[in-house]
Amino acid sequence: MNRLTAESGTPAGPHRITNTGDEIEHTAGDGGKYGVDAFECTTCHTRATLADFQYGRAGKCTDKAEGAWSRERADTLLNDTTFKNATAYAFTSPNANGEPSTHTYDRATAREALAMWQRSGGTHTWGRGELRVKCFGATHYVRPVLTGDVRN
Repeated sequence: MNRLTAESGTPAGPHRITNTGDEIEHTAGDGGKYGVDAFECTTCHTRATLADFQYGRAGKCTDKAEGAWSRERADTLLNDTTFKNATAYAFTSPNANGEPSTHTYDRATAREALAMWQRSGGTHTWGRGELRVKCFGATHYVRPVLTGDVRN
């Protein structure tokens, strides 16, 4: 049998999956059982249904794969039109006293911060001219800094 590499397969979140040709027993909503196609992640070797991979129910992949996927999602957020022409990113988060504190970061640092929040279960929404991320019990704001922008 030709063993697949971690780079092969179809992306499904952090997983890279391929159809095994086998079936997994699945329980329907009415309690009936039937077979569905089994898929396997070529990175972590988790076996699950396609739906379980697609909807994030197949569990975590390897730390390396989870990190890469988080950075990819962070890049997608930073590529939004909200951040068009941004030369840096202003992050406003509560400090130890709960007061807002703003720091400006380059794209690489902003990407890693967003990726870390996502891996930690953070959720995001968009506001007017800003990205809002809820993580660690607080709301954090990310705004674009444009050349000549005086915001701090």
